Amino acid sequence: MARQEYDLELRRYNGRGWRAIFFQSGFEHSLTSHAGAAWAPTPWEAVQRAAGDVLYKLRVGETAPKDWTTTNDAPV
Repeated sequence: MARQEYDLELRRYNGRGWRAIFFQSGFEHSLTSHAGAAWAPTPWEAVQRAAGDVLYKLRVGETAPKDWTTTNDAPV
């Protein structure tokens, strides 16, 4: 997912399971329409499911949000 320019956040919740969220790099972990998330009993499974969520969103053709960190023409 790093090749797709995504960062990973992985958290364990007191024996209840793991949450994985992929955020687009440069958005400082903002939940955008292209973030992928999943809960699972193991960290591996949570990461795989979250990655699948992101890749599905990209495959169905949702346009990527504009990266306002690389330009000076941010919306007012």
